[in-house]
This record gives sequence, structure tokens and C-alpha cells, in this order.
Amino acid sequence: MGESIENHLDWHGKDIGDKTDEVVSHLKSLIKTENIEFKTNEPEGDEPSIEKGTIHITPNYELGSKISTRKAYGNALLKARESNPNVVGLDGDTKNSTFAITLKNKYPDSFIECFIAEQNLVGVTTGLSCRNKIPFCSTFAAFFSRAADQIRIAGIGGNTIKMVGSHSGCSIGEDGPSQMALEDLGFFRNIPKGVVLVPSDGVSIEKAVELVGNYNDGPAFIRTSRPDVPVIYANNESF
Repeated sequence: MGESIENHLDWHGKDIGDKTDEVVSHLKSLIKTENIEFKTNEPEGDEPSIEKGTIHITPNYELGSKISTRKAYGNALLKARESNPNVVGLDGDTKNSTFAITLKNKYPDSFIECFIAEQNLVGVTTGLSCRNKIPFCSTFAAFFSRAADQIRIAGIGGNTIKMVGSHSGCSIGEDGPSQMALEDLGFFRNIPKGVVLVPSDGVSIEKAVELVGNYNDGPAFIRTSRPDVPVIYANNESF
């Protein structure tokens, strides 16, 4: 069976079914050492019995004061974790710019560094969503394009991943066009069951984090920016 599969077409996406033992035997015959041992682990079971719960965030900003939405995202992520221990933050080695570092500094066990590997970042986030966590992953919005396939599949699967892309638009002129997210809106708006939010100040970004944190029908994307902007909404504004 193993020899009939190896290097032959038409086996992609097919189940080998009751031929498993035959395939394993073939693989063993290819091994030139006696030090390798095959072990089959029992399945760990279905979805764990974790009550995901909801999050609640209360902004606390002064009207007219200035804060970037990326920095306010860091504040919101920390508040979300303090509201619900199932909140997990993930980042692609940009945590000091996305301000996901705010969560890492206080709750390191609720933070996962995925480094400069955006496909891995979205993949791990999707896995956490399947285990009833509330995962927020962040990187520069432009860099999410590297994980386009993973994001699209998360949408098809209805996975409740939360993605936060910073340095959006052309507001970061000094950083150059390679880091400007210009096409992200077009991409994310085509994700099945996806939600896209573009908050404009500190209050609205915190409420956006609350809204997508409690959204359970599919992926959500929040767009943040680098420059400091004035707070234009009252803390008790309803969104």
C-alpha cells in the first residue's frame, strides 16, 4: 500500500482507511536504524469543557486628550484579560509597536510570542479559538497579508479569531510604504462572517475590543493607527 501511494497522484485528501497498518509497516521497512519507535497516542477528546464567558471594558479617557488607537488597544487588551482570564494576546514580534506588550508585562502567561511568522500567528490564534479561548493577535496590518490563506480558512470555518492590525493607512509616512496597510480593508471585508472595525479614538478602540471579544460568529479585524489622536467620544458612549 505504501509503495502504491508514494510518488503517485490522486491520493491528495484521501483517507487510507484500513490500510494504516500496511502503510506503517512500509514506512518501518524504509528505516535503516533500530532506534526509532512508532507510538500512536490516543485522541485527547473533543472540545474541553471551558466556559469562554464574555468581556467587559470601561474606558477612562478625558475628552480632548490625545492617545493613539494602537496604544489604547494595549490598554483595552489588558482590561479584557482582567475581565476574563480566557483572553489571550498573541503578537508577531511587534508587541512594542502594537502595544500588546501591555498585556505581556502584567500577565505573561496570557501572552504568546509568535515571532516574525504571521502564518504561525494566525494558526495558533485559530487553535486557541477552537479551545474556547478569546484570542487577540496583533501585528502591523500590512503584515497580515502574509497569512491570507490562514485568515480565509478561519472565516470558512467560522473561527472566532480577533485580529488587530496597527500602522494602518498612509498615516505613517515616515516609515515608508512597505509598512503601510492600504489593501487590508478590501481583503478583510471579503472574509466569510468577518467583521471589520476602524475606531477613531481611545474610547472607540476600547469598545471595539469589547465588541469583537464578544463576537462569536466568525473572525473580526480591528484597524489601529500610529499617530496620537484626540479623544472625541465620552467614556459612556454606546457603540
